[in-house]
Amino acid sequence: MKKFAAVIFLITILGISTVGGTHLAKFLMASNEEPSSPLAKDPISSPGSNSPIPGNGDEEKDGQTGGQVSDDPGDRTNTPGSQDSDSPGVVKDINNDLPPEQQDKTIFSWWFKRNPEHRPPEVETKAVETLKNKGVFLGKGSEKKVCLTFDEGYENGYTPRILDTLKNNAVPAAFFVTGDFAKKQPDLVKRMAAEGHIIGNHTTTHPSLPTITDREIRQEIKTTHDMVRDLTGVNMKFIRPPKGEYNSRVLTELNELGYSAVFWSMAYRDWEVDKQPGKEAALGHVMDNLHPGAVILLHAVSQSNTEALNDIIKGIRAEGYTFASLEELD
Repeated sequence: MKKFAAVIFLITILGISTVGGTHLAKFLMASNEEPSSPLAKDPISSPGSNSPIPGNGDEEKDGQTGGQVSDDPGDRTNTPGSQDSDSPGVVKDINNDLPPEQQDKTIFSWWFKRNPEHRPPEVETKAVETLKNKGVFLGKGSEKKVCLTFDEGYENGYTPRILDTLKNNAVPAAFFVTGDFAKKQPDLVKRMAAEGHIIGNHTTTHPSLPTITDREIRQEIKTTHDMVRDLTGVNMKFIRPPKGEYNSRVLTELNELGYSAVFWSMAYRDWEVDKQPGKEAALGHVMDNLHPGAVILLHAVSQSNTEALNDIIKGIRAEGYTFASLEELD
């Protein structure tokens, strides 16, 4: 009887050891795997999955409305809101997420007061502090450098001409593309990268980021990030929050994913394709509001911007300014 019990005990020990060894081997193998993107370990849906990516359903056609700019604090007018080959950021442990109901959903809209004397616009101190070390809206110092940025919600037929103008004038720019744009215009995205422009993330469906959860934010970023990487080999590290809407939680989440948020210090109502202000108005707006370190937001769907771009570039240079990339301003 004692011999029988000893045999049973030995078999049990061996069984446990075998199972434990199998799990240990699997753990060690998994721990040595390298993530394929800054968000690779986040088990969220891929572009082809059935899990919906939330949107708020109230975007304009180009998905660019939101944000604010003002000539007077009481008179605000709505406006829209070198890349390394290695992954730009860290992977956040999703187990550290707060429950969705506890995540801050407060919405702050980016806005500023224009300065008519060619000085940087006035921005609320709280906004500047919130953005500190997590993003950029203006170049540092007083150097006469500016950065051209274009939001690409969808293609309206003008991006090739914009790229031609930039190339002919040897001007670098940044293009913030949505997932829909990248999916429908792969050749344009490839051309942007090939011609040395920065490609930035503008999310997949253009939602207001403060209104969605951390996990949904990662899904919005990952889908477009992976699409652009697969097209160009570029791992994006700049993002423009849709509609210029943000809060501290959103900026922290983006930062932990390896992204720097890019707002702007100059913009105007240029995204309404049926209400274009005209070439001269576009040129006048830029020249009247030109200031050191300007991050200029233009929408590539705008006919006025496209027609004025060559004159804008020449006018900026005539005032003694040079064009910088976002990396020089960040």
